[in-house]
Amino acid sequence: MLISIEDAATILEVTKSNFYNNSKLSKLVVKTEDGNKIDSKAVNDYIKGKQEKEDFCYEMTFFAEWVKKYIGIAAFNKPFSRLERGLISAQLQDKLSFTRAKSVEKVWWEKYHNKYQKYIESDDDAVYTPATKRKPITKKYIKEVYWSNDKSVPQIAEELNVPAEWVYKQIVRLGMGKTKNGIKHRGRKGWKAPESYKICRQNQPHSKPVYKINPNTLEVIKEYRSLTSVEEDGFTREHVRKAAKRAGYHKGFYWAEKGSEKTIINLIKKRGDLQSSKNRSSFVPPTKERLKLLYVDNDMTLNEVAKIYKCHPHVIAMCAKRYELSKKIGKPSEELLNRLYVSERKQAKEIAAITGHKPKTIARYLSMLGIKKGRR
Repeated sequence: MLISIEDAATILEVTKSNFYNNSKLSKLVVKTEDGNKIDSKAVNDYIKGKQEKEDFCYEMTFFAEWVKKYIGIAAFNKPFSRLERGLISAQLQDKLSFTRAKSVEKVWWEKYHNKYQKYIESDDDAVYTPATKRKPITKKYIKEVYWSNDKSVPQIAEELNVPAEWVYKQIVRLGMGKTKNGIKHRGRKGWKAPESYKICRQNQPHSKPVYKINPNTLEVIKEYRSLTSVEEDGFTREHVRKAAKRAGYHKGFYWAEKGSEKTIINLIKKRGDLQSSKNRSSFVPPTKERLKLLYVDNDMTLNEVAKIYKCHPHVIAMCAKRYELSKKIGKPSEELLNRLYVSERKQAKEIAAITGHKPKTIARYLSMLGIKKGRR
């Protein structure tokens, strides 16, 4: 299955230009009649290969640390040159690069594997456990050790004699992770925030009470216990925060933090935009059928439609985007451009009139596809 370069870039978390500048990604590009595409299978193989390299690098990083600790630094330094030792030691802080990881694997598993086999196959608690011999972590184990006993990932990794990265991946795979700051998810596994936790966070911005203000009467009509609780009524927390900060407007209401409501109301009165606030509060967006009739069928501009509904053109543009209404014309095929430009000898202006594009757009397509008129 072929997908667009934009979709492939989103999946791989890269920019579109990377597919032309990166030698590895450029191999995935497939030229078709509709333009350049990417094979979805090739994208999946690329992600899989990249993940395997990442796992291998973490694996060899942990193994190198284990060798230095239990076999000795002298034994570790012996097979490597001074420059190689310096590069490996610098990278051990984070993880080895793929090249250094392959170097470690080559030296130890080809030259010294038999000599130190007794360490590798020993039943001693401190011995490293290879990936092929590890048993997957279960949900029951994570619930007991990670949640109930509140042990950290490094502590669990030390008990199991495996890399901490591997333990973390197992937790993520089972969907039993914690938040980034170490606080457990709300409601997860029956956990509730203690009073001490609430007290230490009560002075943070999102924990302050918020007032909803009527734009017509400029009176407080509802109080929310925190910025997060406004989402219960369908409001967006970030938009409410910005509105309360600059005396702004969100979904038909003004907003203010507790203690600053009088300042916000006085500022609104001073600005003198009460009438515009009333117009916004009574605004009813156009339906999809009505907007299609005006914007697409009757070919009206955004400004013309906005004058009818007494709103900003940007509001109409957002409605059109939500309803998936667009005036954009599809890209003309290469076959059509060849026939009109080469066979029928038409100019870019004439082709633009036929296809509904601008002459500059047609000229750009001709240049991109490399279509030229031959001499008669």
